[in-house]
Amino acid sequence: MLKINDKDVKFDFRAYFRANSILSSAPNANDGASQLWIKFVTGDEMAVHDALNVLLPDVDENDIFDLLDKYEESGKMDKLREDLQAELFASGFFHRAAKRLVSFMEKYQKPKKAKTDEEKQAQQLQHDTLEELKKSLS
Repeated sequence: MLKINDKDVKFDFRAYFRANSILSSAPNANDGASQLWIKFVTGDEMAVHDALNVLLPDVDENDIFDLLDKYEESGKMDKLREDLQAELFASGFFHRAAKRLVSFMEKYQKPKKAKTDEEKQAQQLQHDTLEELKKSLS
C-alpha cells in the first residue's frame, strides 16, 4: 500500500471500477484498467496523473496538478511513478484486465499487408505495445 497526500491508497476493486469509469477508451468499453496498465508500460507521461485521479477520487483536478508539481519540484516524480507502477502491477484486478487485453489483441488484431509507411509504423507500434504488455505480465 502506498501513502499519497497523507492517504493510504492501493489499486483495489474501487480503483479498478473507477479506472474503468473514467479512463475507458470508449463509453461502456470497461477497459480503463488495462488502459492505465498500457500507459505505465509504454512510459506515457499521463500515467501518473491518471493513476492519482483513480486513487484519489476526493481530490479535485487542480489539487492533483499541484501534487504532481510538488513531486516534480522535489525530485521525487520518478520514485512516485515506480511506486505506482509496482502497486498497479501487484493488483490482481488490474493484472487480469491487462491479460484480457493481451488476449483480445492477439485474437482480433491480425495485421493486414501494410501499404504505406504510416501503416507499417502503426503495425510496428501495435506489435511493440503487445510485446511490452506480455513482458509486464510475466
